[in-house]
Parts: sequence; C-alpha cells; structure tokens
Amino acid sequence: MSELNDKIIYKIMGILIISISYVMGLTWNTAVQKFLKDFVTTKNRWIHPILVTLIGVGITLYLETMRIKIKKKHEDTAEEVFFE
Repeated sequence: MSELNDKIIYKIMGILIISISYVMGLTWNTAVQKFLKDFVTTKNRWIHPILVTLIGVGITLYLETMRIKIKKKHEDTAEEVFFE
C-alpha cells in the first residue's frame, strides 16, 4: 500500500514541477518581451515556456530514475543482509 502511495505522491510532484515550470516559463517570457521587444517576436512566443516545461520534465524524470536506483539499492542490501 505504501508503494502505491509513493507512486501517487511522485506523480503529483511531477505534475506540480511541470506546471510550475510552465508558469515560470510564461512569466519569464513576458518579462523578456517587456525588456527585449525586438528580440522576442510573436512567432517564438511559445518557445520559452515549452523549453522551461521540458526542463521541468527532465528534472522530474531524473528524480524518478534516482528514486528507482535508490529503491533498488535498498532492496539489494536488504537481500544481502537477509541471506547472510
């Protein structure tokens, strides 16, 4: 049951990281548009939020893989202790 709760918590954390990074991308994009109107045109208006969102997805995937590695390491050490 705790494994199911962990999965739900990690999914919620992933969704929060992705949504926060997207909002940060949107606000950062408007700030850039205010200061550099010539540089940021309406054509690449959605590039910055998408890039920041992809960074958030990358962070989420990295955290998930680290969690799996740590969990596997704990399982291996638990088996070693159990069989010794």
